[in-house]
Amino acid sequence: MASFSPPQDCSPPTHPSGVVVEIVGTEQGDWGRSCEEHPINCGEVLAEDVVVRLRKVQILVEGKEETAIAAVWVNDGIDRCCVGFLPRHMVKHAARYDGALAQVTCVFSGDRENCDTAEHRAFYKNHGCCLAAIIAWPSHHHNK
Repeated sequence: MASFSPPQDCSPPTHPSGVVVEIVGTEQGDWGRSCEEHPINCGEVLAEDVVVRLRKVQILVEGKEETAIAAVWVNDGIDRCCVGFLPRHMVKHAARYDGALAQVTCVFSGDRENCDTAEHRAFYKNHGCCLAAIIAWPSHHHNK
């Protein structure tokens, strides 16, 4: 059996685009995200290396329709359920991100013992939070 040895000039792995986004609301059990697989909170599937697809969607917020960018869990190549959203300030970039694939790189914790203070604050302020790196842009995306 052959063994793998990395090239001598091997640098740390990087994500192709270098773009990292924040996914918020991952601990919210409502906001229209319930499904048969996750009776309480669809965001429970988020862990390092999980893949999500970003989708431009229309949601109701306090009875008013708004555009949002949803993070949809991808499992076995199938878009499954909404696990969170990009922050509101990202909506102006919805056309750019619609259809992009991102891989979770860090899941913030609400546990004070296992996270730094900034992570803890971000977790509670955003009702759950994680970071994800863009790994594939949609076909309509053009880098300038």
